[in-house]
Amino acid sequence: MEKIQSPAIDLGVMATLHKRFPGVPIRKPRWAEGEIKDEFVKMKVGDIVLFPVSDYNYNTLRGTAIHSLLELTMEGRRWSTTLDRSNKSCAVIRIS
Repeated sequence: MEKIQSPAIDLGVMATLHKRFPGVPIRKPRWAEGEIKDEFVKMKVGDIVLFPVSDYNYNTLRGTAIHSLLELTMEGRRWSTTLDRSNKSCAVIRIS
């Protein structure tokens, strides 16, 4: 079975997020491959996951941390989202 090739990632989003969160060790972004909640849970601090806007609802991405992952949020985990026009995606970074 042949694996489907993910589109190349424009790394400009890394510079944008580094400026917004200078104390966070920024890692190379990767494309989301599963459910939103699962992607958020497995992220480590500095991980960037790109959710293509054609496949994921932006408002759902923005609300996932507070609505679906309240327990993890209460433990101190935090995420931030930003639109990444160059990759036609919503970039999510775990910041704590």
